[in-house]
Amino acid sequence: TNEPVVVPPSLLSEMSLGVYRESDFVRAEMDLLEGLRWRTSRPTALDFARHLLALLSPLSSSQERDKVLEDLVLYQVELAVHDYELSVRQSPSTVAMAAIRNVLEIVGTSQVHIDECLERIRSAAARDGDDGPSSSSGSSSGLRDPLGPEVENVMVRLTGLALHVTRTTRSPPQLEEKGGEPRVAEESSPSSSKRSSSVPLSSSLPSPCQPTHEACASVAPGKSSVAGKASDTAAEQGHQTFTVSGDAKAIKVMSPVCVTLGDYLLPCTRPSRV
Repeated sequence: TNEPVVVPPSLLSEMSLGVYRESDFVRAEMDLLEGLRWRTSRPTALDFARHLLALLSPLSSSQERDKVLEDLVLYQVELAVHDYELSVRQSPSTVAMAAIRNVLEIVGTSQVHIDECLERIRSAAARDGDDGPSSSSGSSSGLRDPLGPEVENVMVRLTGLALHVTRTTRSPPQLEEKGGEPRVAEESSPSSSKRSSSVPLSSSLPSPCQPTHEACASVAPGKSSVAGKASDTAAEQGHQTFTVSGDAKAIKVMSPVCVTLGDYLLPCTRPSRV
């Protein structure tokens, strides 16, 4: 089973000491291929993510911001490999679309732009072929609906997985501009001392499963005073606050409370998903 080259049927027949003929091995090979529907090297979630990102490009008006968004998407897709449910039971296109939707929502992309991106994906889904075995999904073949329940469930699981990685990291994130790559720098609360370490930008992703902080419930876009109030409240309750630099506006992640993009404060919870 570990042969580096293709073994001819004649050699296999000799190795079986005449028990099986060459035609037996050829027929067995055809049975396997037909059972797999000839999908012996199907595209992975990473392949789908890269193709969909190319389809949606540009995601914003800034190349630097696009690079950060792409890194966050690929990080979540790679993170899914460590989860059995996501890597085996879910179709690769579902994981890719869930990662893209997660990132677009987390960084505060406008709903109009998100709708445009989803419409492009729907157009591609109408023309695309099967991307996974029917056993992994009860739906029809082809790219999954970007607004379907499968994608919604994977979005929640991916962000929970990212939060778990963040919480199990020994040192809190502290990132800065190094070699032109955006990094996350920690802002210590009054009750904590500043520590220096670094982790990938995307490991500070908030979880949609966390309860919304009461200071986030009444937040309206464009009011920095409200964002400041939420930051103070988070510090009083011992929440770690991180600042993500690398774009014209800083992205603040107050785990597990909320995300701020400039003056925009976004709750981490998604009430539409349970």
